[in-house]
Amino acid sequence: MALHEYKIGTTTGNMVYVEQLTASDSAPPGGSVVKPYSVYRVAASGLEYGDGYPECEWKFPDCRPAHYTALMAYVGAGNQSASVYIKSRKDDTAFATYKAVMHRPKLGEEAAWALGYWADVTIRFTMLELQ
Repeated sequence: MALHEYKIGTTTGNMVYVEQLTASDSAPPGGSVVKPYSVYRVAASGLEYGDGYPECEWKFPDCRPAHYTALMAYVGAGNQSASVYIKSRKDDTAFATYKAVMHRPKLGEEAAWALGYWADVTIRFTMLELQ
């Protein structure tokens, strides 16, 4: 049984727990709170407001090769991004399901290969739409 509610899938009906993507359980993502806006602006009045779609990042300090491969299968071979469904924490820490665009980590910036595993993996999700 999963300890956390983070999920991913190509539809809401086939979502699976992120920590159970492979035969051996992996750690859930950190830094996963959904930001309600992708851009923050300051009006002429000096007041700040949010604009754009919500977004979030899933961060894995260390990610086993099989788990990384299972996550990247949602993007697909040769693709840099794809539409998926995720369940992640809202800014009030409750979980919610979203349709999102998943972005493959940029090697050297958002993921690095180190000593037989992937390190500092950041998977970005943009264009989140509450389901």
